[in-house]
Amino acid sequence: MTGQPLQDRVAVVTGAARGIGRALAVGLAEAGARVACLDLDLDGASETAASIQKIHGSGSSLSAHCDVTDLDQVEASKASVEEALGEVDVVIANAGGPQGQARPFVEMDMEAWSTMIDRNLTGAFATGLVYGRALAERGRGSIVFVASQLSSVVRPGLIHYAVAKAGVAQLVRGMAVELAPLGVRVNGIAPGPTETPGTADLFARSEVRDGLLAAIPMRRFGLPDEMVGATVFLASDEASFVTGHILYIDGGYTLT
Repeated sequence: MTGQPLQDRVAVVTGAARGIGRALAVGLAEAGARVACLDLDLDGASETAASIQKIHGSGSSLSAHCDVTDLDQVEASKASVEEALGEVDVVIANAGGPQGQARPFVEMDMEAWSTMIDRNLTGAFATGLVYGRALAERGRGSIVFVASQLSSVVRPGLIHYAVAKAGVAQLVRGMAVELAPLGVRVNGIAPGPTETPGTADLFARSEVRDGLLAAIPMRRFGLPDEMVGATVFLASDEASFVTGHILYIDGGYTLT
């Protein structure tokens, strides 16, 4: 890709306070988009927006609190974004993650299950529904969901997370089929183990780190910035004939 493939587009990134979400928000701004940074952590989202504005100017970004599991809050976010930045063209549904809640299946309970499903699948559904409707009404736009390599493989202790992300993968495919005739493309990325603030404590445990690195042919973890190029491509017109695709960015994890 050359130049700014998202020039003059308005993009929404959920979970933009830190980690992959922050990298995607900054990367979309560098690709020319005006970016709305949404997160439960308003301070973190505001820091991301401020870093974008420092480089690209005061009208280049905004931040807003949003619990993506609450449909009313997602609706309110859309209204706020469009009032401040204009009609949305690109949606990056990134919010989610395991949040250190690994546990063996036989020790699972309904609270742990529901929390993981809500955070990773219900939130993606609500984001896709609200913004997908808006894009379909206008007959244009692109949605990129952030799934996981665990949408197609599993690790002990993360069955509930893997199930949620597998649901996100099917959400991508189902929405792609239904929204394609309405002018909206829907795709996803599936990051492998990635070094973020949220994974720092987990990866610091030698038994976890060594086990994961042994499963990755490239023998290293991903970095948040390495998720940007694929996401910008899928969001842009350079992927104008691509829909329903999930691009794995996992160092070969799912090959072994």
